[in-house]
Amino acid sequence: MCPFLLEDARLDDETARQVYKTSVGWAAEFGSRYELTLQPELYEDREALARLLALGVVSRIPSSSGRVARWLAADHDVECRVSGTDMDGFVRTMTDQTIAVRARSSELGPVEDAAAFDDDTRIYALFDYGRTQLVDGTDEQLTALRRRLADLSPEPLLRPTDDYGGM
Repeated sequence: MCPFLLEDARLDDETARQVYKTSVGWAAEFGSRYELTLQPELYEDREALARLLALGVVSRIPSSSGRVARWLAADHDVECRVSGTDMDGFVRTMTDQTIAVRARSSELGPVEDAAAFDDDTRIYALFDYGRTQLVDGTDEQLTALRRRLADLSPEPLLRPTDDYGGM
C-alpha cells in the first residue's frame, strides 16, 4: 500500500477543520485501535490533559537526546504515548477544539502525533498537531474517504506519497 497525503493547505480554515474531522471519523470507523503522542507540559488545562491520558494505557517515550534525557532524569514527562481502543473517545477527543496546547504547529489536533490502526496496519497518521495527515487502507476504505472528502471540496485532497514516517 502507498500512503496518501491529505492536502488541506489550500483550503480555508473552516473547510480544513471539516476535512480533519472527516478524516478522524473515517479512521475511527475503519480502525480498531490508536496511539497518541503528547507532551504533557504543553497543556495548561490539566483537566484537558487528564481527558487525553484517560483514553488508554499511558507510557513514557524514551529519548536518547541529551536535553530530553536531562528532563527525564528530573522526572518531567517530556513525551508520552496513550494507546487505546475506544474509537468513539478517540473521535471526541481528537476533534475537541477546546483542548489548547502551547507551541503547536497547527490548530487542528490536540496531540503532537496520532495514529489509527486497522489491526496492525496504520490507516491514519497525524503529525505536528494536524499540520500533516496521511491515510492508507484498502481500496474500499480509501474509496469511502474520497467520497466523504468530495462533499467538502471539489478538488481531490488525497495525493499519493512516498513512505512517510514509517507508514
